[in-house]
Amino acid sequence: MLIVEMASRQAHFGVQRISDELHKLGFKVSPTSVRNVLRSRGIDPSPQRRDRWRPFLKAHWGHIAAGDFFNVEVLTAFGLVRYQVLIVIDLATRRVELCGIVRQSHGAWCQHAFRELTNPVDGVGEL
Repeated sequence: MLIVEMASRQAHFGVQRISDELHKLGFKVSPTSVRNVLRSRGIDPSPQRRDRWRPFLKAHWGHIAAGDFFNVEVLTAFGLVRYQVLIVIDLATRRVELCGIVRQSHGAWCQHAFRELTNPVDGVGEL
């Protein structure tokens, strides 16, 4: 089977990469199907990828943050008003920092918010 052959010859390929390579060859196979086939044959879906990421994450864990926008709807006298909120979480400490709230985000506001995130003096990037 082609999936098993790819997994055995390219040990660094994970399920997504195998799925992408099969798609290039004209086969439409989802990553979940690739994972199921490999597991049914007793093959670890991505044996080397776990080993590559673990040392990297361990060495940099105190300097990795994740950010996200989410919407909050506020009931006002004029009806519902939607605001967009930008937060960042320090993954090592799980500390959440509020970076900004805006009624309608746009390019200039996003540039300003991310510039403040990386401010070397008092930016959120210095969590």
